[in-house]
Amino acid sequence: MNVVARALRSTRDAMRLDQETFSALLAVDIAEVQAWEAGTRNASSNDLVRCARALALTVEEVLAGELSQA
Repeated sequence: MNVVARALRSTRDAMRLDQETFSALLAVDIAEVQAWEAGTRNASSNDLVRCARALALTVEEVLAGELSQA
């Protein structure tokens, strides 16, 4: 699993979201989220911005994968 994949999963977990809910927030198929987290498909920079916006975070916070408070 690559760094971005780990960060996306850690952030999603910290926000207490399952993959289905996260994919709905992003308006993408759940298979896309699964592929990002598995590292079989890279999330684009636009995808990372969408993730951050959907979670009311910065891209840096998403990439850190750890939130002080969820």
